[in-house]
Amino acid sequence: MMTDAYARYDLTKSVSPTKHPVEHQREALDALQRWYDGKRDDAAGALLSIPTGGGKTFIATRFLARTALREGRKVLWLAHTHHLLEQAFEAFGEGVQAIGEERQVSVRTVSGAPGHFRIGHVEPGDDVVIATIQTITGAYKRGVDALEEFIDAAGDDLFVVFDEAHHTPANTYRRLLLALRDRIPRMQLLGMSATPTYTDEGKRGWLGELFPQGIIYRVTADDLMAARVLAQPKIHDIPLDFTPTFDATDYERWSRTNRDLPESIITQLAENRERNAHIADHYAQNRALYGQTIIFADRWPQCIMLEEMLEDRGVRAGSVFSHTDPRGRTAEERNKTRHSNDQVIEAFKNGELDVVVNIGILTEGTDVPDAKTVFLTRKTTSSILLTQMVGRALRGPRFGGTDEAHIVSFIDDWRQLIHWADVEDIFGGLETGGDPAERTPIEQISVALVRRLARQMDTGININPVPYTELLPVGWYRVEYEVRADHDNIEQVRRMLLVYEDQKEIFDGLLEEWTRDLPQVFVDELLSEDVDRVEERIASHVDQWAERFGDAPEELMSNIRPNLRALARHMAQGDGRRPEFFPFEARDQHDLDVLAQHVYQERLDRIEEEDLLRREYGQADRYWKRFYPSFEHFCSAFDASYRRLRSDTPPTEINKTVVAPPPPELTEEEKDEIINRARGRCLCCDWDYRPSLEIDHIRPYSDGGSTSRQNSQTLCKRCNQVKGTDFINFRVHATPWNEAPTSELRLDAYPPNIRDHAMDPKWWSCYFARVINFFYESDAVDRVEVGQRGEALRVWKIHLFSNNPSEWLEPRLPKLVEKARQIRADHKLKAAPKRIEVYVQGERVVSASSDAGETVASPVT
Repeated sequence: MMTDAYARYDLTKSVSPTKHPVEHQREALDALQRWYDGKRDDAAGALLSIPTGGGKTFIATRFLARTALREGRKVLWLAHTHHLLEQAFEAFGEGVQAIGEERQVSVRTVSGAPGHFRIGHVEPGDDVVIATIQTITGAYKRGVDALEEFIDAAGDDLFVVFDEAHHTPANTYRRLLLALRDRIPRMQLLGMSATPTYTDEGKRGWLGELFPQGIIYRVTADDLMAARVLAQPKIHDIPLDFTPTFDATDYERWSRTNRDLPESIITQLAENRERNAHIADHYAQNRALYGQTIIFADRWPQCIMLEEMLEDRGVRAGSVFSHTDPRGRTAEERNKTRHSNDQVIEAFKNGELDVVVNIGILTEGTDVPDAKTVFLTRKTTSSILLTQMVGRALRGPRFGGTDEAHIVSFIDDWRQLIHWADVEDIFGGLETGGDPAERTPIEQISVALVRRLARQMDTGININPVPYTELLPVGWYRVEYEVRADHDNIEQVRRMLLVYEDQKEIFDGLLEEWTRDLPQVFVDELLSEDVDRVEERIASHVDQWAERFGDAPEELMSNIRPNLRALARHMAQGDGRRPEFFPFEARDQHDLDVLAQHVYQERLDRIEEEDLLRREYGQADRYWKRFYPSFEHFCSAFDASYRRLRSDTPPTEINKTVVAPPPPELTEEEKDEIINRARGRCLCCDWDYRPSLEIDHIRPYSDGGSTSRQNSQTLCKRCNQVKGTDFINFRVHATPWNEAPTSELRLDAYPPNIRDHAMDPKWWSCYFARVINFFYESDAVDRVEVGQRGEALRVWKIHLFSNNPSEWLEPRLPKLVEKARQIRADHKLKAAPKRIEVYVQGERVVSASSDAGETVASPVT
């Protein structure tokens, strides 16, 4: 029996494997056998280090067939992406043949992806369960019966494989493996990775604890290239003269996600005819170098367009994609069938086509052809997708491939800072790329400099507002963490986060706070099933932290929030360890103000000035050519410094300055931005009916409060009325008071439509949030839990953010219970709640109950 996610192999006849290992694979199998047979007192855990394309999945499945599966042991195979699960499932089809005995073996794939089984479908009789680590971690934590029964059926003989083992030091996954080892002391754990080492000492220590026998076999990419198993990668970055339109609001919203580029942006890139013509021209002009090529596209019209353009240039081209569209111009476009795709792939394999253009179909699978070259028609933020695409060209001559693999990336003129997946990381990653301090994030610095320069020139006033070195970072944090991409795919993220002069002290203060009190939501993020709720809570914390940076320039603020998320995730997943900071040691060597001062003092003419600038731009020990893509850009940047220097000279006459009073109201565009910043909700009560939302001055305009984004917050009409001209900032979660306020709860601050909504839990959540947030004079309430029946109706729960003393509520809580019961009684509803409980960071700290007509409050000990 076999599906795409389940197979039962009936080995009633002895079948010999059809695939034979090459030298490094035989050596790895021998090393694994010695480890498997070895006697030891400590836990059994070992690492296999094989680079991408070296066949580590083939090695592991062949090894398991010869050992654990032959002995009737159960195997739990863990990986972090669906692609790796499917790769393992495919490999077991050939691997089980090495068992060499007459028996049946069942293999099941489990994840949250369409077409895969869910964890509840696992059966005790399964021999191999291939699952995402996040699925198993969450299920084990919840005690899912199906998983428990599978583990119990394994007895003392469970064998665990962790693909991409460099993920294991993440604390959530580490706890799972340690818990399994405590439960099954004889469990054997095999980790596989291309980069099973860390610069982080703490993570190295955890790898040593999980895999006590260390790396039992290692082969490098260089070794396999020398053995002609892998092709030698040649990376080509081809610039395109195309600037995608990425709206600032859309960019801000997208930057909060973990997804690849938005669909609207991908469509822009895919359907631009001039851009596609440039791609076709590049292949046609270099066909002798590139040879057979797979082009990865994004939209079916782009496939057709590139195919036609290549054919017009004398290139034998075909396209494969899955699409049916009655609006197509030809029958081929209207009905692109699997049969026609197979014909194109077969023609490519037979050398009858030079190029095949595809969408997604050629990223994986055993029947997919390999090529000498891959064209990546756009950059991607997904390391998973990038690895799949690049992998199509990695096969060396020993396996029917080529000596060299050309990886051709087409680079657009982006005006935003985007953290792209890096082709070079696939061939070793940051861990093997030398000292991280030497890996200066030049591209990020360049994007920031060129983006600022373009804005200044667009205004017609190209003058730097600050000294030039303040436009350069003082250094960068190096962070590593994992994020959930789609379904339950996990992407590993490694980034350098730029830090500027006025930011370092603030970041350091936050990092110090987080070592003591990092919000739990960052720790539990990867395992939570309520993704939207988790994102709301994370965004709320990030917005609060971002307040500390004040009115930073727009181009810096746009990156502060993503950087805060990245830093918090790094610490949450790294047991609270702070990221390493690397100072930009060459910063002072790149000061255009010094150059401008020299030109000014020496009174150089234009010819002498240009000669000086050309010599400086060409300096081998400078980054100018990488900061600015052309000499003209460099000259414009110099002009901005020179004009600032000249503008600092004393004026020759008195200028009269007329200052108008500040406007009392923001523009409609600015109002929309403020409401979007609040995610379309009232910051006080969480009411989300957009027509009722208003923009409020945090510090009242009448008291000198500015009409600015910084001094604005989103409130519903009712909360705005209750606030009046008080100075209350609902954009922060911590109360400004050091002692308990003397005021009582504003119990009459009803939300609208009490007659219609007194039964609605959302209405009550809004009411409680408003009452308590006005008491603390901040957005102190994280969430409110109100049910409609059973225990959830009898006990209502209020969760506070930390830094809001819960004991202040204790003497006031009984009145809130009585008020809630009175409102329900007035509307002839069942008496409730019986008790209100207050929680801080998941711990119940205060409660108030109504018993026999008397309401009392008490702290929880």
